Amino acid sequence: MRCWIRAPRRPHATQEGADGNRPFTEYVAFLLDKYVSENAREWVDAIRDMGNDATHEVPPIDHQRAKTVMLFAEMILKLVDEYPGEAKTI
Repeated sequence: MRCWIRAPRRPHATQEGADGNRPFTEYVAFLLDKYVSENAREWVDAIRDMGNDATHEVPPIDHQRAKTVMLFAEMILKLVDEYPGEAKTI
């Protein structure tokens, strides 16, 4: 999960105006401030915490929790990458 969520954030953040050559956490904060509402921060943090845990050791995860994380990650990626372009076609 980490590679497909994490990898595109730096290029996207810099395309959206973030400074280059910054730590990954600053790109995440930049995109959160720009795209994610305050009431969605809790589940964004939950995904980030799970990803941080998996970076050090891959803990077992039940099917329902994995499905929920994937759903939330999909919503974030659509919000950041897909919907802004789609809105221009309306």
